[in-house]
Amino acid sequence: MNSMTGYGESKCELDGIAIYIRLSTLNHRYRDIQFNCSEEIPYRWEQALVDLLKKQIARSKVLVDIRITRKRAPYYSAELNKELLSYYFTTLSTLNRQLGATTPLSLSDLLALPGVTFVEKREDSEVEALVLQTFKGALRELMIHRHREGTHHLTAIRTSIDHIRAGISHLKKEIPAIRRHQQSRLRRQLQHIHSNHDRAGISKELATLLNRSDVNEELIRLAAHLQQLDRTLRLRGPVGKRLVFILQEMNRETNTIGSKVNSPTISETLIGIKEALERIRELAQNIE
Repeated sequence: MNSMTGYGESKCELDGIAIYIRLSTLNHRYRDIQFNCSEEIPYRWEQALVDLLKKQIARSKVLVDIRITRKRAPYYSAELNKELLSYYFTTLSTLNRQLGATTPLSLSDLLALPGVTFVEKREDSEVEALVLQTFKGALRELMIHRHREGTHHLTAIRTSIDHIRAGISHLKKEIPAIRRHQQSRLRRQLQHIHSNHDRAGISKELATLLNRSDVNEELIRLAAHLQQLDRTLRLRGPVGKRLVFILQEMNRETNTIGSKVNSPTISETLIGIKEALERIRELAQNIE
């Protein structure tokens, strides 16, 4: 199990080129990767880094900070558009003659004209390899941090599950006695109200009221959801969204039980279960 929050950094230096990369992840419903680079890097490099992140991270906001420090100048390549240069020279020479100009055309003037020269920074395979090596180091540290934090979350969730399991066990033990007490109390009230009426009608009304307060199905579903929650925690890969869904179902069953059974003892147990569910929900918000 991995947390969605984490941090990792790495530094590498080779032949006057220093690379520093910092990765941090935050909670997010989906996967959102954002790059911040000290200088423009080729698209191909960025896509290679994105592919590495996608293999490791399914859900998080990922902030990638890349700093490249150069003690030597980058490699540049220059190209000359000879056809355009020839066109400029012919056209300007003709114009010089027509105007009677005596100043000759210089090469520097021609090279300064638009489109004659192209200067591009070459992709440096050594720098690319250094960036990739540094990125892998930062990613490795990030994943260690996310897994360590996820393990802490898992321990806390299992503690809360134990509290919920104990609460369900208490409900199963106490509710039958409470229902018998309710049955006796309702029977006395109905007999007092309908003392002169048909006892068959009293029994029917009593059965209806007791059926409305029957929570056996809710307890069975609540226990089943708890088992599903426990199984989900053993799965590999992202489980955060599934946990949130199961918790919603468990909250629904807990609320239904509370609405059907009116007892201070049961209410106290249900409050404890809901508090444990809320603790798990808060942790699940930070689980991938």
